[in-house]
Amino acid sequence: MNAELNIKLNGISCGVVSQTRSGNITIQYDPGYQEDQTPISLSMPIGQIEYPKKVALPFLQGLLPDNENALRSIAKRYGANQRNPFSLLKHVGQEVAGALEFTSGTVEQPMESTRLLSESDIETILKEKINEYEDGTVGTSTKINLSLAGAQAKLALRLNTDGSWQTPSGEDISTHIIKPVPDRWQNLDIVEHQTMLAASYLGLNVAQTQISQFGATQVFISKRYDRKKTPEGVLERVHQEDLCQALSVPPSKKYQRDDGGPGVGEISRLFQGIYRSTEQKKVAAEFFRALVFNVAARCTDAHAKNYSLILDQRSVSLAPLYDLSSTVLYGLPQKSAMSINSKYKFSEITFSDLIFEAKRLKLDSDWAESVIKETNENLLQAFSDAGNQIRAESDSAHPTTNALLNALSDSRR
Repeated sequence: MNAELNIKLNGISCGVVSQTRSGNITIQYDPGYQEDQTPISLSMPIGQIEYPKKVALPFLQGLLPDNENALRSIAKRYGANQRNPFSLLKHVGQEVAGALEFTSGTVEQPMESTRLLSESDIETILKEKINEYEDGTVGTSTKINLSLAGAQAKLALRLNTDGSWQTPSGEDISTHIIKPVPDRWQNLDIVEHQTMLAASYLGLNVAQTQISQFGATQVFISKRYDRKKTPEGVLERVHQEDLCQALSVPPSKKYQRDDGGPGVGEISRLFQGIYRSTEQKKVAAEFFRALVFNVAARCTDAHAKNYSLILDQRSVSLAPLYDLSSTVLYGLPQKSAMSINSKYKFSEITFSDLIFEAKRLKLDSDWAESVIKETNENLLQAFSDAGNQIRAESDSAHPTTNALLNALSDSRR
């Protein structure tokens, strides 16, 4: 007999994940789930089709940490199989990115009751998260049964109106994602916040972020864009998926540069399949603006998992940008995560190379030229303004903001 996980989308039963004894995983929609409702993924249009492992597995993998040590930690905590997303989501699938919930017939590991956290509590949990991602250690201070994708240690909590933090549980879903700064990436919180703010100053739609500190632990905090309040004031999930999930590509293949993962060509074909033609053009245009920014700002980590789509019934939009981070201060090879007209080195990518990618996205060349010109002309001022805002927010000099601005200026000469 197959094992099953029930799938809910915004609290509505929509499908089931099935796994055979041999490990074959499939996803199928419930018979009553209508075609005008929100799909689980663009890779799985609504219909009475059993989606095979080559589609189902990459989607499920994309809901879990992209870090072997973190997966091992989850597996050890629950006695699960770290190589099997079905096994892991049975325990941590009650809250994931987007609006999905995964539950089994018998909930082996119910969420613990939500509780308020002190600054010291949060610092302790963050240190445990760092250990989980670095060596697979199982944290003991608290149990939060949810899953966050990505390679970097992070924690999801709920911020209350009075400024207090609490653990998410059940309907008390998380509102923010908190990332501690790794020792090997000093001041990454400032760099990422400055990059995000600079993108915002240039008119890009980005997630709301801030820098903070719990005890001695520096953190970068993002407000979850996949959460919204109803007119009645109730917090609810917003469905989303990253581009790897939409293309049925596993997280291990997220970089085109290193792994042969998705590039602009594959992404363009995905966008052309969006139901409404007006949304095809809008999503492609917003993606192109982000692509140009990532090249100009020397963001080496702009792979396909760092772009996402918001799905709402048949409507598709590009999610607010996240994980934008210029890497000019860290001595990394200055290469794009995606090929730009067969080039990766930022120093070799030209105006015409970006126009080539705009054409692949079916965008008007004159419009694309204006985007490239405006981005390049205003980039350094945007980073300068972002640095000024950070200093005003924190009442601190933050020499990192000037160091980033100067290094970025040098890299573009």
